[in-house]
Amino acid sequence: MKRLLVVGLLLVLVGSQGFATPCDIHLYVDAAPNKYGSPLYAGWESATFTAVSNGTFVNMSN
Repeated sequence: MKRLLVVGLLLVLVGSQGFATPCDIHLYVDAAPNKYGSPLYAGWESATFTAVSNGTFVNMSN
């Protein structure tokens, strides 16, 4: 019984690590404002990263 409890605890600890690790978001798009010259880039980037994080981003939507 003790061995079963230890194995169960290990499975829970190992399984929960998948939910605790952060993910990286890499965004590659074709139609973005010019990063080096457009005053609209910072707002576009912020809105796009938020949409990707929320799962609502649609590439090339306009």
